[in-house]
Amino acid sequence: MSSLSRRRFLSTFALGGLGAALIAGTSATAFTQKPMDAETHKLYATACGGPEATVYHRELLAQAKAQLPKAISNAEIEAAMAALTCPICGCRLAG
Repeated sequence: MSSLSRRRFLSTFALGGLGAALIAGTSATAFTQKPMDAETHKLYATACGGPEATVYHRELLAQAKAQLPKAISNAEIEAAMAALTCPICGCRLAG
């Protein structure tokens, strides 16, 4: 075999294998989305309601407030605190 025919053989083989993998993969999916059952929905809705989450959220607010400049007004502090969200659960920290 010459190098040209070997190259052509390998590229044809690779493209054929890729095509077969794409055809075979169209019916399979890695993830499926399912609606939440009642128990999962309850856990999701109360994720921030537990005492541990409340304490953690207060700690995050205190740390953020400590990092603010001292020369800003109370209204600016309240606006900054209202904009913060929990990095874990995504809910608002203030309010």
